[in-house]
Amino acid sequence: MSGDQKSKDLIPGVEKEVVVVPEYGEDYMQDIIVRAEKNLDLLNKIVSIAIKRTNEMDWVNISGKPYLNSSGAEKIRGLFGINIYNTTCEKSVGKDDKGDYYMYTFMCKTSMKDGISIDVIGTCSSRDKFFSESKGVLKPDSDIDETNIKKAAYTNMTTNAVSRLLGLRNLTWEQLKAGNINKEKLQAVDYNSSRPRVEADKLKTLRAIMLEIVDGDSAKASELLYEFTTFQGKDGLVQGKRKLEDISDAQYPMVLKKSEEKLAEKKKAGSKKEEAKAPTQEPPKAAEAPKQTPTAK
Repeated sequence: MSGDQKSKDLIPGVEKEVVVVPEYGEDYMQDIIVRAEKNLDLLNKIVSIAIKRTNEMDWVNISGKPYLNSSGAEKIRGLFGINIYNTTCEKSVGKDDKGDYYMYTFMCKTSMKDGISIDVIGTCSSRDKFFSESKGVLKPDSDIDETNIKKAAYTNMTTNAVSRLLGLRNLTWEQLKAGNINKEKLQAVDYNSSRPRVEADKLKTLRAIMLEIVDGDSAKASELLYEFTTFQGKDGLVQGKRKLEDISDAQYPMVLKKSEEKLAEKKKAGSKKEEAKAPTQEPPKAAEAPKQTPTAK
């Protein structure tokens, strides 16, 4: 027996798998098409209604694409009765060229009533530049608030749950416009370019408004700015700014608008309190007619 023949004998035979492709009748395929078109209409309506439940403050323009943030996800979740359950949290540690770091991962199942459930995760780590860096410089671990990182991971999970379950990812500006969301009013962030900073006079005006809102308390003004500039990005929660000097020229109109609205609300509430305190004035009593002394007859 030749060497070639021996080699062939040592190679086990491979059985070919026969795949039987079922033949579907025309009526069956037509039924699938009808059901698919019906489902498509329903899904488009869900997306449209979800967008209409939000406003410009619930979306962010990241490098030219719209993304839902956490406040919008909370509104939509309540509207559609989305359940989030079996939530778990894990903390893992790692090491890179900058040293040790940690990451929080939240996992859950989410579904609507009588609907299918999906698995969702949300993560955030101490290497997130919005937590770990200040003006491009890495912060020491002692300056990083671990609670904020844990909260951000949870927020990312809930936002992902709503977005994935309802198909609110990769939306177009036309879809948002149909839901009365104006692209020009959204907070804009561009990771691919450096943005100019706000002029000093504009910052001075904005600082005066924000201080008036919080009765001159600088610490509260800083927290208010952080609240206004925090949003849900494509890779997770983007932490806001605590110093006016750190906001970009593109962020300025949004922060100014929110500040003016907040101040107007405060003044309106103050006016109502003053009206409630003001004593009610009774209408003046009509003068009584003088009594006439009867004359003797």
